Amino acid sequence: MTQGEALRNIFENHILKINGADMTIYKNFATDRMESMSSRVIKEGSKFLMAASTDIESGDVFQIEGSKSLLRIVDIEEEMAMGTLHHLIVSATKIDQLGNEIGFNNEGNAVFNAPVYGGVQVGGSGNAQNINLSNSDPQLLNAFTELAKIAAGTSELDKEEILTELDYLKRLVEKEKTPDVLEKMQKRMNLLKTAVETAGLVSAAGPHIEYILRSLGLH
Repeated sequence: MTQGEALRNIFENHILKINGADMTIYKNFATDRMESMSSRVIKEGSKFLMAASTDIESGDVFQIEGSKSLLRIVDIEEEMAMGTLHHLIVSATKIDQLGNEIGFNNEGNAVFNAPVYGGVQVGGSGNAQNINLSNSDPQLLNAFTELAKIAAGTSELDKEEILTELDYLKRLVEKEKTPDVLEKMQKRMNLLKTAVETAGLVSAAGPHIEYILRSLGLH
């Protein structure tokens, strides 16, 4: 075994297993010929690291376990180490269930509309996310606002996912707290926590999520 092969084995059998997440890869997505397979992935900034042996090509779609986002591969780079293919660096764009790309407009900015707490709008035709809370608890409103600000500073994919969950939670917060609504709140909070973890924002967002959980009587 060469040194390059040894380094690749360390990445695939240790680093990827410990720091990676499970994902499902879809071939021929949204067609009657669609096939799926499982693998591991590490999210690094706006890109994704995969084993050199991963059976992927541009146009394939993947979904990380615990995330709602469907991602279509648009570019694959080969990372070499000592003359050996070490791993793949994948760029991807978010798509909907039909395979249509979800994008942002040229600005791609999050706009905070004071004095409304939690007011957020993400640029993009047909995919704007609006969060406007009328809850009277200022600390709860501040928690939503801070999470939205934190999301605005991450990648477009992570930002869109986090703001979508915040928007859904906002609508639930303003409803009567029936057992059904509380159950839905818990599910959406779990999805929000997963999105925050996937984006690597646990340290910054954790305290705000914990306050929301306590305020709404969730866990």
